[in-house]
Amino acid sequence: MTSTDSDSTAAPANPAGHVTLSKAKDDPHATRWGDFLKATIRFEASDLIMKTDQPPAVRLKGSLKRLDTEPVSLEEWHQIMDHILTTEQKADLHRLGSVDFAYDYDEDTRFRVNLFQARGKISVAARRITSNILPFEGLHLPPVMADICMQPQGIVLLCGVTGSGKSTTIASMLDYVNERKKVHILTIEDPIEYIFTDKKATINQREIGIDCLDFKVALRALVRENPDVVLVGEMRDQETFEAALHAAETGHLVFGTIHASSTTQTFSRIYGLFDQEEVEGVRRIL
Repeated sequence: MTSTDSDSTAAPANPAGHVTLSKAKDDPHATRWGDFLKATIRFEASDLIMKTDQPPAVRLKGSLKRLDTEPVSLEEWHQIMDHILTTEQKADLHRLGSVDFAYDYDEDTRFRVNLFQARGKISVAARRITSNILPFEGLHLPPVMADICMQPQGIVLLCGVTGSGKSTTIASMLDYVNERKKVHILTIEDPIEYIFTDKKATINQREIGIDCLDFKVALRALVRENPDVVLVGEMRDQETFEAALHAAETGHLVFGTIHASSTTQTFSRIYGLFDQEEVEGVRRIL
């Protein structure tokens, strides 16, 4: 797959070769970071994978293809991070070794970015997310999913491994509600992935670290914000899951995701969030 230095339009793909990257012209993103994202979009890749002192790669139909460009040095990474990370995100990277954030490339495309340290250097995995929320038909979802979306209350957990389509499916389900019900939809995400446009519903999207301190604070405020439908994002800890269960029991329709490879592992992960004496109570609720 190639593009030329004189023309910023990508040429047809060459599956066996590297991906040649042209220098972006008149790009609003001044660093090479912007060029790498542009390449990911133009080649319709799903992901951008970067490692210090190695040429970046894009994922095309499941396989990584190197960009035909110079590696990114650690010094250049620090310059890029000055442009794309807030002071708080830099502190999280230093303290935790990684940071998650959303990066808006333009009005149509954003990236879900995980920037992390590996052997004292910087690496990145960036997933391309378009503003186009696919309808049920486009995802070939079974009719029962539509019935689930129209329930007045309950908890809906989308479970799967990385890249299995959890976020895409939930976005489609929420937009299904958005098109059909005059309700208040509240999302709490880290980071926000899909941007919704109000249709019949009113949608408020809150991003951890920008609109609220953390999931704990956001979930405490949930009742006062009077939502009908709630997206809690990934269920990573006991407090988040308890808050989701409480919201579902008190008349809300709650959506969330769990990273798991099977139904059995899903329940194991849920029960693993709780102390042994609490598991039976959670099992009865579910």
